[in-house]
Amino acid sequence: MRFSARQDVEAAAEDVFAFLTDYAAHENLAARRGVRIERIARERAPADCPAWKAEFNYGGRERDITIEVNSVKPSERIESDVQYQGLSVHIEMELVPLARTRARMIVRVDLKPQTIKARLVVQSLRLAKGTIQKRLEKRLETLATEIAMKKR
Repeated sequence: MRFSARQDVEAAAEDVFAFLTDYAAHENLAARRGVRIERIARERAPADCPAWKAEFNYGGRERDITIEVNSVKPSERIESDVQYQGLSVHIEMELVPLARTRARMIVRVDLKPQTIKARLVVQSLRLAKGTIQKRLEKRLETLATEIAMKKR
C-alpha cells in the first residue's frame, strides 16, 4: 500500500535538507513527547545514515519501532525504513529545487506487511486510505510551515 504527498516550501532545498537531517533536534522533540529513543550503531552504515530504537505508549499499549536511514543524497533525497510489529514501512523524501528560495518536498510511504496480523492492519487501512492521505498532506503542510518559519 502506497501513499504520496507533495508540498512546496518557502525555503531553499539546502535549508529544507538541513532541517530534515537535524537528527539531534528530532531526537529531542521525540523525547519531549514521551518517546524513549536510543540511537543504535550499525555495521557498515555511513555516518550520515543513523538508526534508532524507539519505545512509546499509544492506545494504552507499549509500542516498539526501529528506524533506519538507508540512503542520503545531500539536498536531494533521504530514504528510511521503519520496522513495526511485522510491518515494513519504506519512506522516501525527495527535494526538488523550484527557485533559490523555494523547494518542493515529495514524500512517498510504502507499507509492506510481513505477518498475517500486519496484513489485516494494512487491509483495514485501505478502507481509510482517503483519511490517511489527507492526514499525510496536512502533516506535510505543517512541516513546510515549520521549516519556512525556522529559516527566517
